[in-house]
Amino acid sequence: MKKKIAFIFTFLACTVVFAQVEKIERAVSVKTLEKNAVRVYEIERSSEIIGNYSAEIIEYMIENRTDRILEGEFEFPLKDGECVSGFALDINGKMRDAVSVEKEKGSLMFEDIVRRGVDPGLVEMTEGNNFKTRVYPIPANGVRHLKVTVEKEIADVNVSSKIFTQTIGKDTYFYFYENVDLKNIVCTRNLPKKITVLFDVSSSAKNRDVKKEIELIDLYAKKIGGEPEIDFITFSNSVHESKKFKFSDSLKSDLENFISSQNFDGATSYSFNTGKINSDEIILFTDGIENWNEADKNKFFDGIKIPVFTVNSSKSANYSKLKKIAYQNKGVFINLEECDVSSALEKLCIEPLRIISVEFNSKDFSDIFPMQNEIVEKGFSVSGILKKKKGKLKISLGRNGKVEKVIEKTVSAVDSQESEKISRLWAMKKIDSLEADYELNKNEILELAKKFTIVTKETSLIVLENISDYVRYGIVPPAELKDEYEKYISRNNISKKSSEGIPAYVYENFDQVKKWWNKKSGEFIKKDETEPQIVMDTLYGTSLSAEGEADMLFETESAADTVTIEGRQLHRNYALNQSLASKEKSSIPQTQSQSTISLQSWNSNADYISILKKTPSEKMYEKYLELKKAYEKSPAFYMEVSDYFAEEGFEKESIRILSNLVELNLENTDVLRALGNKLIERKEYSLASSVFEKLTKIRSDVPQFFRDYALACNLCGETQKAIDALYHIALKDWDGRYREIQQIALNDMNAIIEASKNKKLDLSKIDKKLMQNFDVDVRIVLTWNTDDCDIDLWVTDPDGEKCFYGHKLTFAGGRMSRDFTQGYGPEEFMIKSAPKGKYKIEANYFGNHQQKILQPVVVQAEVYTNFGRENQKREVLTLQLDDVKQTFFIGEIEFN
Repeated sequence: MKKKIAFIFTFLACTVVFAQVEKIERAVSVKTLEKNAVRVYEIERSSEIIGNYSAEIIEYMIENRTDRILEGEFEFPLKDGECVSGFALDINGKMRDAVSVEKEKGSLMFEDIVRRGVDPGLVEMTEGNNFKTRVYPIPANGVRHLKVTVEKEIADVNVSSKIFTQTIGKDTYFYFYENVDLKNIVCTRNLPKKITVLFDVSSSAKNRDVKKEIELIDLYAKKIGGEPEIDFITFSNSVHESKKFKFSDSLKSDLENFISSQNFDGATSYSFNTGKINSDEIILFTDGIENWNEADKNKFFDGIKIPVFTVNSSKSANYSKLKKIAYQNKGVFINLEECDVSSALEKLCIEPLRIISVEFNSKDFSDIFPMQNEIVEKGFSVSGILKKKKGKLKISLGRNGKVEKVIEKTVSAVDSQESEKISRLWAMKKIDSLEADYELNKNEILELAKKFTIVTKETSLIVLENISDYVRYGIVPPAELKDEYEKYISRNNISKKSSEGIPAYVYENFDQVKKWWNKKSGEFIKKDETEPQIVMDTLYGTSLSAEGEADMLFETESAADTVTIEGRQLHRNYALNQSLASKEKSSIPQTQSQSTISLQSWNSNADYISILKKTPSEKMYEKYLELKKAYEKSPAFYMEVSDYFAEEGFEKESIRILSNLVELNLENTDVLRALGNKLIERKEYSLASSVFEKLTKIRSDVPQFFRDYALACNLCGETQKAIDALYHIALKDWDGRYREIQQIALNDMNAIIEASKNKKLDLSKIDKKLMQNFDVDVRIVLTWNTDDCDIDLWVTDPDGEKCFYGHKLTFAGGRMSRDFTQGYGPEEFMIKSAPKGKYKIEANYFGNHQQKILQPVVVQAEVYTNFGRENQKREVLTLQLDDVKQTFFIGEIEFN
């Protein structure tokens, strides 16, 4: 298997597009174990201009200067209106174009193919207008060649009256751009007397041009004149401070002093109450990337009756969201990253010209864009589908519903300039329009993006090496491979039928657990078995050769206390010198037993924790911000510091610090899962539910994320959502490395149903054969946040007998689930009738197959006593394992 190390590099400048065409090495930040391990440089760029529409192809070379195979990942933000519409990667010395797939499917395919050591390439969109490219492999001391196509409209190009078309079948897609001279139709608006400024001070705000934003506020106040009042509110994951300002000569310095006193820290949430704002208008300064408490994100500014202006000065932003907020609330979106302060001031002071209507005969045209009320600045473009050979359009422009200018255009399929780019340009415009109500139009956006090869929130572009992989995943390859693709399907007589229903092995596993649960104490001893069973490494992890439950039990002492098979040591460290009689006696269930759970708290020995420990309480947050400069890219830093602040009683600051995890690497599943687990530990169940729901959307192929979401929903009191999500796990035949997770989900589901007898629940879709509550004295579940990682749960009972992957059933009846060796877990230990005494719980970091994780593996242990009963008790511990082969003591359960 190929060895791989990953690097991640981010473009520091937003000149990916429309920079001077020359071969230059881009400024990048490379995360590798060695400096200068990777060099990325541009080798060529070319562009095609159609009117004011540009399609630009940028070619890059990625050079690996190490003697190891690398997996590469880099991110770059695009400007407002730009989109990625093409990607190509060198395969066997030739450039191969990418094809469009669903985003979730693309991510699944990439991970699966990389795991098999084959060449894939992927481009996907993350939060805002950020795009991520992943390439594997980059050969040792070698290079990879890739091309990215970026398309957009260009302002300030005098191309009025030119109409471009592309005819496909009976449909003629058309596009034109119309310049508008606004000099004689500028209209100032009534300026406000009182303004509310909502100012984002999240961690990502450091990427904004705050100085420019302050200058805009100051000039706007001077333009208003008199004594305008400004309510200035700062926020990140929550509202932090509110202060009133009045116009004065010192306003600019007053604002600078106030903002400099703010702590730029935490995630971004827009869920505060805007209904209580008492002003003439609102100006929101943010990048539009909301990543905290997303359950309420669609309620922002609902019902507000005053104008809302949105201002962005960051290279990376969610432009669609910022435009939607402004346009729906009679305001304007101002992109300070692309215009100067004087131009921005003008936009605040004038009543903008808008498209009031586009009139046409519906027999002649369909799907005309832009839509009503779109703002016209230097000009506007129109695109649509012409059904006839010719048709007329009438575009009315004006303000406040009053027409001020009318433009008429005749579109002809015969008398126009043909271009093969126009249909995709039309699709880009339609997608942009549909994104104003994204959730409602998500399916239509997906179909358009796939058809016209556009990267969106729902689609990615992927390049595969082998025809067999295109067939395997059911995607049509690029044009140059279609003949070979069809021949492969015909030659191998491939059927596209898919299996339906619950996999048979789910019922088999359920019956095995039922048989185990129905056994009585003492029935787990096998008096005739004296030889160990053989342990085999299988495709799905380590298992025992016997079918059904593996009772690897020994009754005679052996000189050898360790069996080594394929690198794994199976320690027989249970008490072999105990008599069978004593084991039978200790296995008798305890009546009216009392239990206590004692978890070992995570105690970091990091230098920054020692520094904070020696810092006075009132200066801790200030010291943390100072330390953050050196550790801002480290997930462990935020988790450990957050824990320490919580221990010291600074709960609000603790959550704010923890929320930084969503700002580190947009849509990083490892980081998000660690965050969700931490929030569960902190009993912030609603926030955790939001994080886990996001994970199910990013990676719907990972069943563990649905379990996380279900348990968070249950803790929030949303029982039906919890049951539905858990049963969803049981229904599917997941990837082989997740096999048998269905049973763990069913254990959770049936316990929740048992605890919710008095609630009205819809259980009609659940197979009755899978409905039985297996209540037990002790249940321990271990999960971790990192894919392709092997963590083992060890539980040692009062007799000293250890239950683990190589010894799955103990004399006392302790049962361990299958060994998840390739990612996420969970591993589950249960014992129905727990003997009296202490149970030691440990986690062993056996191995990491991924080799690209740039942070410690975060593990969560759920410890239950009286699981599935009325008196169920649950404790949770989240910890980190830094080194492979490390064993961590989690805690103890004591039955008295």
